[in-house]
Amino acid sequence: MRKFIWILLPVALSVLADGNNLYVQSKRAKLQAAASFKSATVATLEKGDVVQLLKTEGQWHMVNYQGKDGWIAHLLVSDKQPLQKFTLLEGEGKSLSDNARRRASSNTSTAAARGLRADDSRNRASDIGVADYRALKAMEASQVNESEITQFMSQGGLQ
Repeated sequence: MRKFIWILLPVALSVLADGNNLYVQSKRAKLQAAASFKSATVATLEKGDVVQLLKTEGQWHMVNYQGKDGWIAHLLVSDKQPLQKFTLLEGEGKSLSDNARRRASSNTSTAAARGLRADDSRNRASDIGVADYRALKAMEASQVNESEITQFMSQGGLQ
């Protein structure tokens, strides 16, 4: 029983000592002089850096990092170490970009949303044997005088 206690004692002490440790979760985090993003930057922290929690006020933690006290937003830190990313493809020498689907440019996406073709962005896809602009040209060429407009409005009850 004594051996069991001596084995668990260092583990328990390390857990208690780590109770005030927080780990930076974001790629970079600024340690601020005050509890505001607009305040001066005391230090820039990297993902996985360990800070000691001194106190909490609202959404901000006052921490100590390498002898410097400052404030950090609670969303940027956690009491758990950040996860490391691993991949099964690492070291196989294959490039994922060779087989990856490429995203369309914003110009191509916008043109497609407007019904434009990729080969000629000035023509609409609806122009392919569907639209007949002769009627439109005939309407634009017709002239209407003022008396015809007045007669139309009076007969249509638009006055």
